[in-house]
Amino acid sequence: MKKILLSLVLLSSLNCTFANVSSSATSINPATSKAPIGVSPVTSFFAVDGKIGFTSARGGVFYYNYEDKKAIQIGDFLPDNEYIWEAIELNHNLYVAARNGVYTCNLSDCKFTKIFNNLSDHDIWDIANNKNSLFVLDDTDHLVYQLNNTKVTALPKIQNGDIPKKLFVSSSGVYIGSESGNLYKYSTSKQSWHKIAQVGSLIWTIAEVKNQLVLGTQSGDVLVFNGKSLKSLNLKSTQNKAVDYVAADKKFIFASNDLGELFQYDGSHWSKINAQLDNNTVSGSLFVNGNYLYSGIKDNKLIRYDYVNKTIIVSH
Repeated sequence: MKKILLSLVLLSSLNCTFANVSSSATSINPATSKAPIGVSPVTSFFAVDGKIGFTSARGGVFYYNYEDKKAIQIGDFLPDNEYIWEAIELNHNLYVAARNGVYTCNLSDCKFTKIFNNLSDHDIWDIANNKNSLFVLDDTDHLVYQLNNTKVTALPKIQNGDIPKKLFVSSSGVYIGSESGNLYKYSTSKQSWHKIAQVGSLIWTIAEVKNQLVLGTQSGDVLVFNGKSLKSLNLKSTQNKAVDYVAADKKFIFASNDLGELFQYDGSHWSKINAQLDNNTVSGSLFVNGNYLYSGIKDNKLIRYDYVNKTIIVSH
């Protein structure tokens, strides 16, 4: 849902200026016509070398220093027609999922190059990894690809023609949530997808905590799958709006919906916590690292919420 809406929002962010970009030892270009903060939507977060990074839909990847409130550009801008959905770090290389393919750079001297040419001009919605491989979800042909070095392998389509909408990879396996509301796990030995749960509503987002999968759905609910059965956590949001993002640690589950409401689950009940965020509405990906929850908020700014001490920092 968010990715569809972002596609429309991005059309209005083409010739904008921005501030708060500083220099560092990483390859950095001066700020010109694109906006990491304040104009271009925040699409994902990642952590590397003790730093928090984020992707700006209009072509930029950045670190953000929450103490001095400055964005530090990583590498160069991607092409003008490129939109970034997500970035992950693996072995000190950064991999970027974008509307027209996959890009990478080494973080010691980041200069982005497009890789896997057979995925050029394909809309890569999600990118994830385990210890051995990268996986991407291609929304152009509705396939999941496994990427090893220079080899690209298309995993089989779901046998019943169901369309994958969310990719999630962890040490326990490779999963997809589907348009029809099913959860699938890939069997390496059988080289096929197996339905392991029937949710009944499109699955937009997946996280994992305590060896259980956390699912956010179009119907506005959050469910937990323990490997055998589903349990609804009975999120009661305004108008049951779609849950776009979930994130979790060992104590809490966080969920945000289409209205920008942010909820925190403590194991027994949900609390709406927008008031603790100075009443900001959430408009970007959720990311948990340490005792902090990171997200995009209204006006395409960033927020860091210390959910132990209940303090926040908002970007400029």
